[in-house]
Amino acid sequence: MSEADILAWCVPLALAAISGVFLVLGVTVPGGVSWGIAYALAAIAYTTAIFPGGDYGVAKAILEDSLFLFAMAAMARGISERFQRRPRDFAALAVVALTLLVAGLALVFYDSVPAEIAAVQTGCAAFALFAATQMWGNLQKPVNRALFALALLLAANLLAQNVIFLVDPSPQLTTADWRLSSWAFFFQLGGIAFGLLFAFTALIAIGLDAVERYRVSSETDLLSGLLNRRGFELQLRAATERRGAEGALVLIDVDYFKAVNDRNGHAAGDMVIAGLGALLGLFADRLGFAGRMGGEEFAIFVEGADTSAGAAKALEIREALKGVAWPLPLAGIQITASFGVAAARPGESFEAAYRRADDRLYQAKQAGRDCVIAAEAAAETKQSDEAGSISMVA
Repeated sequence: MSEADILAWCVPLALAAISGVFLVLGVTVPGGVSWGIAYALAAIAYTTAIFPGGDYGVAKAILEDSLFLFAMAAMARGISERFQRRPRDFAALAVVALTLLVAGLALVFYDSVPAEIAAVQTGCAAFALFAATQMWGNLQKPVNRALFALALLLAANLLAQNVIFLVDPSPQLTTADWRLSSWAFFFQLGGIAFGLLFAFTALIAIGLDAVERYRVSSETDLLSGLLNRRGFELQLRAATERRGAEGALVLIDVDYFKAVNDRNGHAAGDMVIAGLGALLGLFADRLGFAGRMGGEEFAIFVEGADTSAGAAKALEIREALKGVAWPLPLAGIQITASFGVAAARPGESFEAAYRRADDRLYQAKQAGRDCVIAAEAAAETKQSDEAGSISMVA
């Protein structure tokens, strides 16, 4: 085997190895299986390109075209899966069928390799552009922008190659001499370069996704679905210490939670934690962010609110919680909570804001529970709403 043959075989072997990596990762990674299939098809296509076509030059060319087109379709499908967009499988099949029809007509009736190649590269460019559209709107992360740029670059490169190739004054190529032509080498080199760049970028994206999932899981409370104490503290620090945001910190403690557990079982306690977590999640979507600080204690940060506005939101949460109709084993039982509210000032430490809110929460529990007590930054006055549930204290 010559050095040229060894080099030629390195390409499909490398693509096959990349395919194996994506297929293994595809067990847990969205898009991984589709990308694994794409690289497997590309590996087969480059393998067939090594051998001369002989009397079956046209059939071999159509086979290679099919493999490359389906590889691009699988690549685009993987992009759709990664970005949680709906794949367009029927549209992809239509593009492949139309492209192969044009390529076949170019070879069979006109014996025109340039027209065949231009048709196939146009089809591949269509898949690259479709992949780019699937990424649009999800380009906040640099690695996603890199994938987007690669897709656009590939489409532009393929279409530019078509223009240059079709106006080339060189003698007309046939299926017999295409394999050893400089154009074939140039096109294959471009395809391999893109394939390696895409694989490298996609693997980086997968690695960063794994890091992000680990970060989210380390900052999320599984039972409530909210941030855990660490995650909430990091979010509040980011808001007040780094972004300089103002807001109200509301601490919430479920009343008589131990009695709920003792009388109705731990499953009932878990139901309360999960239910309150879901309720706070609905409020947090509109107001800021919420977390479970441990046990039956929760917190919500109302961004942009002063103490009075934070207390009003706490009252809304209090009333919403009291109105929950719990299923068995809590049917007919009303769950209440106590609330402590304090202002979280720009540049202030998490500990300082938390300490003031926690003091007010303690006062709420001492005052009989099922009430809201807020730290008022102004004068030492006390004020109650009509139901006697809000007190403003210095």
